[in-house]
Amino acid sequence: MLMAMRLTLLIALLTAMPTAMAEVRQFEMTIEEVEIDVAPNFKAQVWGFNGQVPGPLIRVQEGDEVEVTVHNFTGLNHTVHWHGIFQTGTWQSDGVPHVTQHGIEPGESFTYRFVADKAGSLWYHCHVNVNEHVGIRGMWGPLSWSLRSRRHWSRR
Repeated sequence: MLMAMRLTLLIALLTAMPTAMAEVRQFEMTIEEVEIDVAPNFKAQVWGFNGQVPGPLIRVQEGDEVEVTVHNFTGLNHTVHWHGIFQTGTWQSDGVPHVTQHGIEPGESFTYRFVADKAGSLWYHCHVNVNEHVGIRGMWGPLSWSLRSRRHWSRR
């Protein structure tokens, strides 16, 4: 009985370790119309995250709690879909208009909250009228979830 209790405690501690090391990572992004140079003598009006295309790199570690507040400074509604995130328990932050949230209205803000559930290279993008907003207007950016370094324990 005592051995089973010790084993249960050990499993609980090992399972909780990555969570205990997780951090809350906060970011702010704007959506705004900007003019970019596409080619020599050719400029285009796009919607950029933080005034750039692609949007800024969001880099966190696996297990981190991520909070991204998005401010919409355009004249249209937008959302942000975090492509490849499972959204376990955070479905409200999936960024699908009319399903998980209303679009972020002009002049309004929305805070997305989720856990970086697995390491990898992912991306985020507007999920309103995807062909135009992502394909033509440039509303996308990179995500990098790195593995959380784990201590290696050895028995001496």
